[in-house]
Amino acid sequence: MSAFLLSLAAGFQAASPAGEAPALVLQITVDQLRADALAAADPRWGPDGFAWLLGHGRDYAEARYRHAATFTASGHATLATGASPARHGMVGNVWVDPEGRTVYCVEDPEHPVLGSPLGPRSGRSPRLLQAGTLADRILEAGGRAWSVAWKDRSAILLAGHRGQALWFDPSAGGFTTSTWYRKELPAWLQAMNREERAALPGAWDLLLSADRYRAPDDRPFERDHRPLGRTFPHALGEGERRLLTVAYTPFADAWTVDLALAVLQEEGLGQGTATDFLAVGLSATDFIGHTFGPDSRESEDQLLRLDQQLARLLAGVDACVGLDRTLVLLSADHGSDLPPEARKAGEGQASPGRLDPRRLLDTANRAVQETLGGGRELPPLFRQFWNPCLWIDPAALEASGLDRVAVQEAAARALLREPGIHSVWTGAALARGEAGEGPLADWILASWMPGRSGDLFLVQEPHWFLYPNPEAHASTHGSPWEEDRHVPLIFAHGGWVGRRLQRPAAPRDLVPTVCAFLGLRPPEEAEGRILPEVLERAGPAAGVH
Repeated sequence: MSAFLLSLAAGFQAASPAGEAPALVLQITVDQLRADALAAADPRWGPDGFAWLLGHGRDYAEARYRHAATFTASGHATLATGASPARHGMVGNVWVDPEGRTVYCVEDPEHPVLGSPLGPRSGRSPRLLQAGTLADRILEAGGRAWSVAWKDRSAILLAGHRGQALWFDPSAGGFTTSTWYRKELPAWLQAMNREERAALPGAWDLLLSADRYRAPDDRPFERDHRPLGRTFPHALGEGERRLLTVAYTPFADAWTVDLALAVLQEEGLGQGTATDFLAVGLSATDFIGHTFGPDSRESEDQLLRLDQQLARLLAGVDACVGLDRTLVLLSADHGSDLPPEARKAGEGQASPGRLDPRRLLDTANRAVQETLGGGRELPPLFRQFWNPCLWIDPAALEASGLDRVAVQEAAARALLREPGIHSVWTGAALARGEAGEGPLADWILASWMPGRSGDLFLVQEPHWFLYPNPEAHASTHGSPWEEDRHVPLIFAHGGWVGRRLQRPAAPRDLVPTVCAFLGLRPPEEAEGRILPEVLERAGPAAGVH
């Protein structure tokens, strides 16, 4: 963190908000929550979920990520550290290392998942996270830190390096952890998993009557994650299949909230002399948005049910700790775009579509052959794609005898002519810090890390999808464009009056701001700025500022 921000944080610590420090920091992260979902109050919401957060929160309505890699791991790590992917290392959910090996962001074969039959292949930990976190700072100050989420990467990254993390693993039969954290599951969690499995419903139906929904129930581009089907009611299936499909329903969030409340009670969070930390990652919105689209009836029903789950979570925190003794944070790891098939061509633009990485790899390899082959047959040099990068195979490059930079540049020139490709950066240029000028260049540099990012960094045209399997999802994210970067950012407290602030902010501001609120030193890698409105214990009347 810059010396300026450190001195600013120290100044805020000296003038920290009057009154006692909060007993609990509750960080809620909704996977794939678009900012426009909270742009206006929904009359179908209850008073105690989203409405409570807006009514008691500093709502930064213009919060946007300042990196291009809008993926689950990247966003969660930024919300945990206050840093960009270039500093915290989560350049994507998956990347390729210099030896050509595919790496999952929280893999760790030395720490298997408890209860999983997969052994080392299941191993998980935060060992690849390269920055300090809010949870780490709270632990250093004498508090405790727990994180629960359906996705392993969500729970692990928000727990930091020393907090406790629990996530769902169908092979383990419920929520679990790895040997990084403990050697066995607590008895209460084992019992809870059995009870929750037995209580899972057989189908997901509408919360309200059909005439109260705006979106249609079926469109051609929706996907059928069998046995759910594409229309209500969605059957979850039987036996083990139900554990695989529950993620694509609101029941995943309900189970996660049950677990969060159990952790709160079993571990006595918020009952000590130091501030404790509880992170809750709600992942169902992402699974449902990918499968049916963010503007589907399924996503609409999910948001209504999410409002109920937030109300239940907040009520449980109020009963155990008190919302007037809790700092509540709400944000998202990324947004999402509408399916390309749902958009019409803009003026002077072709209809958006889906880019096929296999075609992009073929284009890159053909360009290298034609430009640098010199009459000999070259092996395919580009063999791996993980959004948003192409990687050169190190063994093939060595066998070819070609210069890596020349290979990157030849492929980049060809890819720029592909329909749907907006821009291409070579790894060599990014390593030199040469991305050009303007916000997009800054976002690309904030997403690129030597040794993890690829030889070519691709950016698709707005509303085009770039994904390893172009037909796998109705909708997706990962681009640097508005729909993927613009997310909610709310800081709430039971003693505050809500304020909506219409000025630029970023999710990376969360960690420095909370550290200043608590009087803690932010992680060294943090790049965000302190949002002064959060440090006001009581604000002016609700309104737009």
